[in-house]
Amino acid sequence: MKIAIWVDNTGYELGQEIIKMLEKKEISYMYAWARNSEDTSSNDKVVEYTTMDVIDENILGIIITDTGIWANILANKVDGIRATLCSNFNQARWGREEHNVNIICLSSFEEEYLEIQNIVNTFIKSEYKK
Repeated sequence: MKIAIWVDNTGYELGQEIIKMLEKKEISYMYAWARNSEDTSSNDKVVEYTTMDVIDENILGIIITDTGIWANILANKVDGIRATLCSNFNQARWGREEHNVNIICLSSFEEEYLEIQNIVNTFIKSEYKK
């Protein structure tokens, strides 16, 4: 399994923390977009490219934007994408197990990194119960 991470400029710092976590766990990932917290050049393309990569069933996606809301709405307009806005690990678990969610949208405004880490870990470990 591979994790695709897409961030806008507001999600840059959180995205870097998630990458560190994935590297420690030796989980393969790909990263796209913001090169730093000032880079707004591609904010409008984050969801477009996210959904193109996640169509592959071996890739799960994480989108990090300011609220995560617009990314969730836009992602779900694409055939084959099942995205959810996550603010706790139960939403990530239930999304994967019950609804086969393949993208979680996170808010960069979330200040509790341990909770974000728990959400991401749960999302990666959980599987769809067919």
